[in-house]
Amino acid sequence: CAKELGDESEAEKYTKERTSMKKDAGLKAKEKHLVSESVMLQHKVIDCRLLARQFALEKSDSNLVGKEKLLNVLNELEEEICLAPPESMARDAAHFRGTIMLWIDEPISKRRVPILKACDSLRDTLRAHGIQVVDSMIQKK
Repeated sequence: CAKELGDESEAEKYTKERTSMKKDAGLKAKEKHLVSESVMLQHKVIDCRLLARQFALEKSDSNLVGKEKLLNVLNELEEEICLAPPESMARDAAHFRGTIMLWIDEPISKRRVPILKACDSLRDTLRAHGIQVVDSMIQKK
């Protein structure tokens, strides 16, 4: 508009301001963590991952309560995945859920490694989204 009116100094001012704003927006986009738009999905992913790790690290197949809890949380996770925007957290959560469902009925000797690998992969996704995840093992007496 300023250029059309013949005000070159005003047009130059607007051009510099617009260029500066574009540069700032580009820098801010690079600085951001991959933040999930669905906080509920993040919480459900964390809950589900914790139960999956506990389930994988069980000493025997007799803990049906742990399996039922995990199945319930996996169902809740599926609902959150459906509600979440199609972002990498939702995609990775769906992949995690599929892996757990594939191995959940197998004996401990077969399920432990794939479930723990799925948990490790999900941990990396959570970290990429700015969520601090520290795994530890506590020896039960």
